[in-house]
Amino acid sequence: QSSPTFVGFFVSGRMGRFGIVMKKVSLLLVFISSLYGQAPDTLFTRTFGDVGNDIAFEVHSTNDGGSVLAGRINSSNDGINRGYVVKTDLNGDEEWSQIYDDGGITELYSIKQTLDNGYICVGLSYSLDESGHLFLLKLNSFGEIEWNQIHGENVDYLEYGRDIIQTNDGGYAISGIKYFDQNLDESKIWVLKTDSLGNALWEYTFGNGNFNFGSSIISLDNGELVVAGSKTVMDSNGGWGECGIVLKIGQEGNEIWNQIYCSDSLDIYSIRFQDHKITSDDGYIMTGYVVDEFYTKQILLLKTDSNGEEIWRHSYGNSGNDQGYSLEKTQDNGYIITGYISNPSPDLYIFKLDSLGTQEWEIILGGDSTDSLNDKGYSIDKTSNNEYVIGGYTSNYGNGGIDFWLVKIGSEILSIDQTPIPYNFVLHQNYPNPFNPVTTLRYDLPEDAMVNITIYDMVGRQVNTLDRSQQTAGFKSIRWNATNDKGFPVSAGLYLYTIE
Repeated sequence: QSSPTFVGFFVSGRMGRFGIVMKKVSLLLVFISSLYGQAPDTLFTRTFGDVGNDIAFEVHSTNDGGSVLAGRINSSNDGINRGYVVKTDLNGDEEWSQIYDDGGITELYSIKQTLDNGYICVGLSYSLDESGHLFLLKLNSFGEIEWNQIHGENVDYLEYGRDIIQTNDGGYAISGIKYFDQNLDESKIWVLKTDSLGNALWEYTFGNGNFNFGSSIISLDNGELVVAGSKTVMDSNGGWGECGIVLKIGQEGNEIWNQIYCSDSLDIYSIRFQDHKITSDDGYIMTGYVVDEFYTKQILLLKTDSNGEEIWRHSYGNSGNDQGYSLEKTQDNGYIITGYISNPSPDLYIFKLDSLGTQEWEIILGGDSTDSLNDKGYSIDKTSNNEYVIGGYTSNYGNGGIDFWLVKIGSEILSIDQTPIPYNFVLHQNYPNPFNPVTTLRYDLPEDAMVNITIYDMVGRQVNTLDRSQQTAGFKSIRWNATNDKGFPVSAGLYLYTIE
């Protein structure tokens, strides 16, 4: 395979400006720091809510650079939970907020921006006669209701949605839970597919007896769905614990495969997945918690291949009651997780891991209260400029009780040892142009290669071979001082340069 050749023009002397001639490509934007392992800046924190107990279960970065949070608000008047959505601008200042009341208890567990710049929410509608069902709510860009749907068939039992995404066909896919007894002892993982108006197209359930929980859902390019959660298992002593589970489901609701992930010993109590994402190698990464042999809870990160076969797992935290709720992929193919860490007090926890799960930095936010509610991160989302927004709640700040908490942190900082590699061969405009007497040529080399940089005049005569060498991949530059191969200055004029 021949090496690509890139051509550019520049001007030596005081003449008109010319631009380079090349194919349009995407550039890899990176931020580099020599401070290895340094956490990014906390850009702001904001609270929203009433004097009751208000919790943001999910935050989503919006197309305008702001954020939207969904959860519940607890009125100081009657103590009933109602759905609550807050939209903020780029700086975290409130643009609007809405409360949603379906006649009883309403909680919104997931929110996403839709293709029409509105929002879709899913959660729970729990009527005052104690029957709870999945609540699906479509909003316009100002939070006004366009339509809502209730789904569920068990009149006396509890059914709700935990996560929602918009699918390629404009409809929605939801993961959740269906209980099958009034004591809430037996449940199944529930996956519901709807059309664009929230009408059910098909549903899938998984689990036989005891507790099974569907937490997060993602869609693949081919329309298949991947769901993560947990299921109950019996240990060697006849007791029950939890194992993590991942299920792949076809476009018509058929199960393609499932994989179950238990602790090293079934005597260890449980694993639960709370969130998962697709990795750069088309595998999956899950976070949640694991309970070890000492019955202490630790944050879990588990990596699989594209078929759900486990590659590695790691646990983090040592306070005895730590949990990961949400994760995102980072620029360097690592991961960032939010949740909480409970030592010395329950605080919101954010930490960064490399691609193999080695911890690089952490941020702990919260007060000094020992209140078990205190401060937690439930959701993290990446913004368009590679910053991160975290949604959860705080009992240390805000209006009293517990309040929605929105935190924004800056772009992750790469180590100077983590040399960024470009995606494409790119030749950039020389600078300055026009120039007299020196200009700099910049180019991106995505792989190790022999590089030949040559200057020609406009009749095609070779003027100068600037470089001919084997080079390693990276972002490169070289200077030309307007001389020829013999070191003599060239006359003012238009010149062409190639890199091959």
